[in-house]
Amino acid sequence: MNPDIPIRIYEITAGTIAIEKVKLAPISDEEAEILNKLLQIKFEERTPDAVKSSFSSEEMKRLEDLIRKHLVTVYYGGKYSQTGVYNIPNLVYRQLLDKKHKEMQQKSEQPVSVQRKEDKQKKDKKEAKKDENLVKKLNKDGYLVLQSESDARELSKSLSDKIEKNQVTGIRGFDKKYYLVKNSFVLKNQSKIKSFLNSGPKSAEQIAKELDIPQEAAIALLTVLREEGEIIEKRKGTFSLID
Repeated sequence: MNPDIPIRIYEITAGTIAIEKVKLAPISDEEAEILNKLLQIKFEERTPDAVKSSFSSEEMKRLEDLIRKHLVTVYYGGKYSQTGVYNIPNLVYRQLLDKKHKEMQQKSEQPVSVQRKEDKQKKDKKEAKKDENLVKKLNKDGYLVLQSESDARELSKSLSDKIEKNQVTGIRGFDKKYYLVKNSFVLKNQSKIKSFLNSGPKSAEQIAKELDIPQEAAIALLTVLREEGEIIEKRKGTFSLID
């Protein structure tokens, strides 16, 4: 009979026995600890007397429990017919290896998870710093021009309170750029723009030159004023007062 297969033998009737393979339950950490300690002893030295001398009484109790669960067997055969020798069935050994493999895999994945978490934290800090710098620029210049929707969306979250209080206006221009303009900047310049447009339609470049501001600042102001119905874009790039 193969000693590597955990089996259960029981009597059905007088003189008749049944043999069945034992279905193994998952190995617990405590069981794995005893099994691994047993594996550290050479097979030929795993006799009950030898093992008992190297195991504590508590470990021997746990070993006996493993025998009852058929996770360890005592093999009597060949030169061990008198002494017996502790044997770990192949099925149990494979299960133990699988357990070790999973634990090692989890440990190897853990630094990756930690690294990803650290990378995310660095990215969040970088994004927060970027938003902080953009807000400073908005407060200094009175306007911001953003190229991407994602940047505009993220910065709008940081400025949500000011946007709700109408202190900052966010709008997408026909040029597909995103403009954030402080209302104080609009109030400071809208009368100048209207006055300049009294003489007829003007381009953003002309308005920027007249107000002595960057052209993109003029476009930001004109985009807001157009959206508010104060001016119209007569033709592409040329603005006038509403008739």
